[in-house]
Amino acid sequence: MLKTIGQVINDVRREKHISLAQIADLGISKSRYYRFIDGEIDMPMFDIMTIMDALTLSFAELGQLTNKACLQDITLHWLLTTDIAELTDRANGSDEQDTDFRRLIFAYALALREDNIKRDQDEAIFQRLVTLEAFTLIDLVGFALIAPTISADKFKLLYVRYAAGMANFQNFLNSDIYDLVLTIHMAAIDKLLLQPENRSYNSTMFVIETILNQYTEPQYMELRLLQQVMQLLKTTTDGVTFTTTNRMTTLLLSAKTHQIAVMKTRLMSLDLSALWTEFQVGASKFWVKPNEHVQLPKFSTLPPEEMFNHYGDVFRWIIKQKHVTPGMVVDAGVSTYKLYKAYNENGYLQLEELLKLMHLLDLMPSDIDVVLRRRLINVTNSTWYQYS
Repeated sequence: MLKTIGQVINDVRREKHISLAQIADLGISKSRYYRFIDGEIDMPMFDIMTIMDALTLSFAELGQLTNKACLQDITLHWLLTTDIAELTDRANGSDEQDTDFRRLIFAYALALREDNIKRDQDEAIFQRLVTLEAFTLIDLVGFALIAPTISADKFKLLYVRYAAGMANFQNFLNSDIYDLVLTIHMAAIDKLLLQPENRSYNSTMFVIETILNQYTEPQYMELRLLQQVMQLLKTTTDGVTFTTTNRMTTLLLSAKTHQIAVMKTRLMSLDLSALWTEFQVGASKFWVKPNEHVQLPKFSTLPPEEMFNHYGDVFRWIIKQKHVTPGMVVDAGVSTYKLYKAYNENGYLQLEELLKLMHLLDLMPSDIDVVLRRRLINVTNSTWYQYS
């Protein structure tokens, strides 16, 4: 049964035994709350977020409870395990709320499961992603899907965009996002380190630094191990030392004990012992400086983080990164007056307007959770400090 967002919020309030008096203490009167629940009025996002904080309810959970397809996160797990008939219907446009890019992703996942991927499907997703300055979650899904199969040069272009926006996901890394992130970094190692023809100083350093700067959490053992491996590989610029060899041997033995020496995601695998063997055989080959067709930025550590003033600032940033024009926002049903007011005044954006912007920008509920959980995104310096 489909439910409105207001109905879901009210159901959760009852389940968690939050009284209307407690809601009133948040500055939301009983009458206004019930009018919102009954669908008579909309409510500013500031008030919605206040209620959700009190209910410890995330946007991803909220979307899941509505049972509306357009408010469900698209994950690798869902794409690779959901019923083929449903995936086929979504790829063919059965849900008018799905964007064209989502339909491309559904079609690609369907072809992947049927082992029938066509080159133009890779290219269609790549052409969409390469126009963006930074990625949101649906873009990460698209990147992870095509990462194992696209060329190294195309991968570099997208990996740079991923790295440029990586700080957006600081302090928020659920299991679905982790699956995407690990797949992307494993593909980077496979294409730019393990494939001899793509090795160079810039490629090696960029992959190492990007992985080292990736946010992770204690439970994600594979990524933490990968970061330790990258830290040791970084010491091989002048050759493999006895100390590095001993430390790497110990690390890989520990990885075998925990059964993660061969890392696996839903889309690919990576043998860390094979990677280390390549460095032992010829570390210097990873640190040569040829003229590369696709140059990578020279990044090291993230700059100091800054707070957005409020979520209107976040939408301003995303709109800019996705090259969305004011005219496109108007066509989506949000006036430029309301948009610019939302840019400058906390709480001005209404729930219905947020949903329209989410559709226009192809945002998933977890994208909103990323913003709410982190709140710390650098808005003045979109790159990392140079290491050379």
